[in-house]
Amino acid sequence: MDVDPVCGLCNSMLEDDYHLFFGCSYSSDIWRYLQRLMGLRETIHTDWDDQIRWCVENIKGVNAVGTIKKLIFNAYIYHIWGERNRKTFTQTSMHASVIFYKIIDDVRLRMASCKASIPDCNESRDLAARMRCTVEFYLPTQKAIIWQKPETGEVTINSDGSLCDEGAGYGAIIRDEHGTPLGAVTGSAIPSSITVHELQGIEAGLQLAHLKGFPKVSIQTDSITALRYLKEDGSKPPWTCHHVWESIKSLKAQFARCSSSHIYREANGYADLIASFGPDGRFVELHPSSFPEDLKKKVLDDANGKVYYG
Repeated sequence: MDVDPVCGLCNSMLEDDYHLFFGCSYSSDIWRYLQRLMGLRETIHTDWDDQIRWCVENIKGVNAVGTIKKLIFNAYIYHIWGERNRKTFTQTSMHASVIFYKIIDDVRLRMASCKASIPDCNESRDLAARMRCTVEFYLPTQKAIIWQKPETGEVTINSDGSLCDEGAGYGAIIRDEHGTPLGAVTGSAIPSSITVHELQGIEAGLQLAHLKGFPKVSIQTDSITALRYLKEDGSKPPWTCHHVWESIKSLKAQFARCSSSHIYREANGYADLIASFGPDGRFVELHPSSFPEDLKKKVLDDANGKVYYG
């Protein structure tokens, strides 16, 4: 079937991905209204990559506000593509205002079906009012997150793994009962799964502790999955983790005492940070005396505890 290369929504320009969703006068009008609805500055770039980058930076978040924005964006793409196909294959069309309200109705119904609750703040209330969504508001509670100090004569290993489009890495830091850093290690890896890299961070921390001759260690990880394996509650790591898991078990046996516990991500900031370094090497030791000032502050923040809202 021959399809007219001219955009069926505006009948004036050749259709491509950028034009269809952001360059067409029909779709761009809808997009501008949606940007206002989300409380975002009206921005339409002239390049597809720049526009998508803007969307990624501004339409995000794991809370309900971020979810609503992502639902709006997804519904927009869905309905614009649907209108394009309707015009192409049935020669019928809907007014832009109809598509706009279809998008709003889709998001509103989705939010109503999942009984969303969002933190009570001006941004949340403004967005819910503009969308006319039925949501429950709650007041954030204050939580104190404290780094868990090891027992006297014992050191703590805080570890973490990192996985992103740019690559994968892991890291660990060793501290005494005062929170003083005694050593740190980081490394890069071939991207696999986040569980693999979390375990690689634990392995690297144990290797460093063994090299430094510490007899008793306490492993702290913010990965519930990795902790389950460390507790050896019967859970078996996937085959992709077999090599690193066998190494961890061998290393654990070399200490007089090796315990493990869960730590909140908020108190695991330094391990999280060095896991994302991604240096060229599998075991790169970092000396505490060489830590930049901002990293030294991160270590102190972890050790002294933080307060956050959740």
